[in-house]
Order: sequence, then structure tokens, then C-alpha cells
Amino acid sequence: MQQFALSQAISFHIIIIYFLFAIALINLITLFFLKDFGRINKLSWVFTPLFLGFLFIAFLSGISVWAMMKFAFGVKILLMIVANCAFVVEILRIKKLRIARANPNARKDYVRFAKIANAIYIAIILYFLVF
Repeated sequence: MQQFALSQAISFHIIIIYFLFAIALINLITLFFLKDFGRINKLSWVFTPLFLGFLFIAFLSGISVWAMMKFAFGVKILLMIVANCAFVVEILRIKKLRIARANPNARKDYVRFAKIANAIYIAIILYFLVF
């Protein structure tokens, strides 16, 4: 019974990770193909709360799975904890977006930072889904 509950919790966690991957991929595609900062800004303000919400749900479900595993510690768990630093990167990205909205010279820096951040998110998610 406990093994079934653990497998269900892990399945839920993986589904949330797929949503995170889709949101990060959509963000990255829009950053590469849209050249109008106004549209980038609108889409960013739509997808940022979604990304943060799913990231928080993944964090909580990860803690739940970890508790079901009796807080067994390993390298993969440590890497997942470090990967949750995406909250900090997202806060920095939002601050850069606020600056970029007011300063047209900072828009290229914001787009470059957002591309790098989303590429890193995708790489981290793919790493955990593959291994």
C-alpha cells in the first residue's frame, strides 16, 4: 500500500515537471521568435505566474515524495534541492523585466538573461526526466 502511494506521488510529481517543461519551452520559443518587446512582455506576464505556480507545486510534491521515502538523502535529491533555486532566478528575471519596461536600453539584456534562464530550466528538467 505504501509503495502504491509512493508511486502515485512520484507520478504526480513527474506530471507537474512536464508542465514546467512545457511552460519553459513556450517561453524560450517566444523569446527567440518574437522581436516586439511589448508582446514578449505580455506573454511573460501570462507565463510567469504559471511557471512559479507549477514550480511551487513541484517543490511541495517533491517534499511529499521525499517524506514518503523517509528523507533518504542522495546525490539526486541534493541536485533537485539545488534546482529549486529557480525561484531566485525567476525573481531576478522579474526585476530585470521591470527595469526593461522602463529603460529601452535594458531590453536586450533582459531578453538574453531570460533566454539563458529558460534554457537552463529546460536542461535541468531534461536531466531529471532522463536520469
